[in-house]
Amino acid sequence: MRVALHSVLKEGQEAGYEQVHATVPADLLEALHRAGIGNWRIWRSGRHLFHLVDCEDFAAAMAALDRDPVNHRWQEFIGRYVDHFETTDGSPAAASERMALGEVWELRAQAAAAEDAGDARTGGSGGLDRPGPDRPGRGRPGPDRSGRGRPASGSGGAYSYRSLRRSLSSQCEWW
Repeated sequence: MRVALHSVLKEGQEAGYEQVHATVPADLLEALHRAGIGNWRIWRSGRHLFHLVDCEDFAAAMAALDRDPVNHRWQEFIGRYVDHFETTDGSPAAASERMALGEVWELRAQAAAAEDAGDARTGGSGGLDRPGPDRPGRGRPGPDRSGRGRPASGSGGAYSYRSLRRSLSSQCEWW
């Protein structure tokens, strides 16, 4: 599973936070691995941090980390930089399980749903020109009429923004 988190740094701690994350302690990496976390990425915008955690079971991973003395030492240390984690509604998260943000939208899921709906209605690609075993040769770029090497519009070329937009516009009033 993939979980998104949002935390906020203390005022003026941006550079220090990045510096201590240049190399985190090896025992912390081992603790994260033991807890079932395969990857943890962090992005920063001002004082706001956005985390993406890949794990089998987020609640179980957080529970394991809550019991791990290595994580306790890290949390005490990193607490000098991090003010708090936030929930989806922007309030501070009290328990580890409540830190996960709710997903709003995913391109891949909507595109797959649009394709499935198109397949069910027409037996076709639902407007999404995606290559696949049932559509041999599609998705291979060929020259357009101008000779620039792109597929011509509507030529069954690679999955594109234009084909996705056509599909979404049939589902969304605002598009």
